[in-house]
Amino acid sequence: LLHRHPALDGAALRDRAAALGASRRLALGLDLAARLLGAPRPPGTSEGAGAKSGLRALAAPIEAALGLPDPPVPGPFRRLARDLRLVESLPRKAAYAARTLFAPTLEEWSAWPLPRGLGWLYPALRAGRLAGRMVGGGGRHRA
Repeated sequence: LLHRHPALDGAALRDRAAALGASRRLALGLDLAARLLGAPRPPGTSEGAGAKSGLRALAAPIEAALGLPDPPVPGPFRRLARDLRLVESLPRKAAYAARTLFAPTLEEWSAWPLPRGLGWLYPALRAGRLAGRMVGGGGRHRA
């Protein structure tokens, strides 16, 4: 995208990311694209934003995993901790954590096909499944 649209309005991109609370995610993506793919930075985006905000530490395992034939998949709590480092405010961190821990996924719906009237049980089933994985080890499954 950045190679095809080098005149992308970086200031508008930066402002939109800020409005969505995604400035750190944008900085990480732009940093990875520039360093790994040689993608140009849109004018108006800061070249050092990734380094200043500690995102290089998040970029390192991503870069390392790109060279592996079967990269390890972090467990749900490691992924949550990693992802929370990209979320910019405490209220957004809390909302993200709550969605991640309690929002049911296809795994819960498939494992426990509940009648329509009992759908409110899925968040508890998800939390219980994640807790069981944490205690029991887990594996390579998505959360």
